[in-house]
Amino acid sequence: MFIYVLLSVLNLCEPLYHHQFALHLPSGNADELAHKHGFINHGQIGNLKHFYLFSHPHVSKRSVNTSLSYVNQLKNDPQVRWVMQQRELRRTKRDHASRPVMRQSNLPTFPDPLFKEQWYLNGGAADGLDMNVGYAWRKGYTGKGVDPAASTDINGNDTDPTPQDNGDNKHGTRCAGEVAAVAYNRYCGVGIAYNASIGGVRMLDGLVNDAVEAQALSFNTHHIDIYSASWGPEDDGKTVDGPGPLARSVYKRGYKW
Repeated sequence: MFIYVLLSVLNLCEPLYHHQFALHLPSGNADELAHKHGFINHGQIGNLKHFYLFSHPHVSKRSVNTSLSYVNQLKNDPQVRWVMQQRELRRTKRDHASRPVMRQSNLPTFPDPLFKEQWYLNGGAADGLDMNVGYAWRKGYTGKGVDPAASTDINGNDTDPTPQDNGDNKHGTRCAGEVAAVAYNRYCGVGIAYNASIGGVRMLDGLVNDAVEAQALSFNTHHIDIYSASWGPEDDGKTVDGPGPLARSVYKRGYKW
């Protein structure tokens, strides 16, 4: 019985490989390389220059087996410096737990009905403290004039970030509301930058791998100043995981440039 349970756990931990391959092509034509080996070139990965995402029609979209023959086919080409078959990443949406409202401070109030429950803005914590954002609001720092132009759909490969309409896809709306929910409209609560516009990137509504995360984190980097990435590996106390080589490269480019 002990051996059976152990094997069951090991099977659950096996990675799932996708039909996509990330590769580094410092020189040469990616379309020609893909055609030469029977792959499809899906273009550059985010803002990572010379990194491309290929797929192969004869590789299963999800499999417990790695496709070493296809990896080696690209790896052995003298133009290719690095290649990695994409594996599925388990990513969960990070949310906060609600807390009871204790009392409100003398900072600015709003007619929006749920503002009284936003303890982190209105001094409602047990000790009466909050984020002290009221003083910034009074000085005019409300996000006015911010135009992120930061929406895209990586899962669907288009510009519409609207997710599938199911109960699990409310997380992005919540995160957007925490940042930029409109004030003084007598509806819901108030965003911390309630005069700002906000963009969305749809990337958790489908299969997630290193290339997907890299594209999300590097979208329109010359225009966007702040990225809110409230996702990550399962926060269950037993999962140890982190960004892959592509996402790490995006992070490095971010703090260098």
